[in-house]
Amino acid sequence: MSENQELFALSSAVREQIASAAEILCDVSKDAQISKESIAQLFKAMKAEAGEITYSMFEAVRLAFVEVATVRSRDNGAIDPAGAADDRWGEVYTYLREIHGLKKPSKSGESPESAAARMEAKRAKDKADAEKMAEGKSLADLREAQIALYQTATPESIAKAKALDKAIKLVEKVEKEERKGAVGALKKGAQDAFKDCLDALVNANDEQGLSDLILTIKAFMPSTITH
Repeated sequence: MSENQELFALSSAVREQIASAAEILCDVSKDAQISKESIAQLFKAMKAEAGEITYSMFEAVRLAFVEVATVRSRDNGAIDPAGAADDRWGEVYTYLREIHGLKKPSKSGESPESAAARMEAKRAKDKADAEKMAEGKSLADLREAQIALYQTATPESIAKAKALDKAIKLVEKVEKEERKGAVGALKKGAQDAFKDCLDALVNANDEQGLSDLILTIKAFMPSTITH
């Protein structure tokens, strides 16, 4: 069975919704937020009906979007219509992932929950292995010990120094993942707080609040961050 035959069957109404979203996003004069949120709500409805978003569902929506976006990009005079369409979908996916926490499902059929559990188990094993190999030493201590061994320059010390490579790489990997995890958790919290605040201000038609929110966000732009 071909890949196209395996794709989730989209109804005509859903295809129309996807086509509208693609056309809006390709039209710079229109609100891109409307397009991205339309796709997000579509996935939300699909998940409510099916219980989960499968790889087949995700790809069916993506391909339908890209097909229309390619035509509209060509009409708009894009040199590379297919590439432009992929870029538009990239914008949608970034929005889905960062605002709604929706990630592309695994092609293998593994659920996001199972994948997350598997990765967490691997991280735990890596951490345990790193602690065992490091023998209580920090990454800086391990590197310092390795340098000292190389400076001794005997065959035995050089062999010991090389043996530390694996421990150093594993400890470095664990520390990097821990930092990434901490930043990721803070990022998710910031996104959720921003979305809740934005929704509340929009629903209340609070123009002053929205203006204050914009100023607050601009205060944290990279050009103003000094720490």
